[in-house]
Amino acid sequence: MNKLEFQQICFDNIKTLCSNYNKDSSSRKTEEYLNKRLKSLQSQWQDFEERNFVLEQELENKNINYFMDGVYEKTKKIYEETKTNIENRLRNLKEQKQNVKFDLTMPGESESGQQAQVKLGQQLSNHGVTLSHTVLLRNVIDEKEIEFQSV
Repeated sequence: MNKLEFQQICFDNIKTLCSNYNKDSSSRKTEEYLNKRLKSLQSQWQDFEERNFVLEQELENKNINYFMDGVYEKTKKIYEETKTNIENRLRNLKEQKQNVKFDLTMPGESESGQQAQVKLGQQLSNHGVTLSHTVLLRNVIDEKEIEFQSV
């Protein structure tokens, strides 16, 4: 194989990696997955860039498809777009890990009535409870509170 054929294989590898990355669902794009893809992409890009330098130095005829079609420039563009996307996703995943919310309500502490109602509404809607169910439940809770207070 000559140097141009090796460059074509390297180009195909980068193109395939970028294409597959773009097709993969967001749920597959874990931190481990992203780091693996980024490392592979950077390694393949380094090979491609080094081969490009050699081709520019050794090939006297610049009127071949590789140079005329701007293969290096187009490959660099898809490499940079994919690399940027991976790096942004990694940054977002790391930020999400740092922004964990903690329930600061201590055992035995009561929440305000408003906070409790909001949480109750969220929990009920998560379980498919409708507004009419909620009103009915609220009436039952209110009656029990009245009974409890009168005892």
